[in-house]
Amino acid sequence: MQARIVSVRWQSVAIAVSVIYGLIGVGWFVRTSLNHAPEMLAPFGVMAPFAQLTFNLHLVRSDVLKWNLLWGAIQTVAYATSGWLTGAIFAILFNVVIRLIGGIDAKYVILNDVEHPPW
Repeated sequence: MQARIVSVRWQSVAIAVSVIYGLIGVGWFVRTSLNHAPEMLAPFGVMAPFAQLTFNLHLVRSDVLKWNLLWGAIQTVAYATSGWLTGAIFAILFNVVIRLIGGIDAKYVILNDVEHPPW
């Protein structure tokens, strides 16, 4: 009998997607700062390709550096929070679908030969 993958840890997926989205938030902050955009966008919600269910907070740029850094922190946290929510929802949906179809054969999953420490 083959081993089957029947779920993923949704918390791990949510954290991984949160880190990626947080880095995207930092990138957008740098981009808006370099382009002198009049406002920055801080989305809260689920963001995925071809679908965006977010509440967008528009942050007006200021001439004061401290305010711009605060807006950048808010923007980064907003992207990271949205990433966590998006990752959690999609991992939970993946788990539901994968259980309905009975799992994925483990023979389709390629694992690298990693040496484990002796402890």
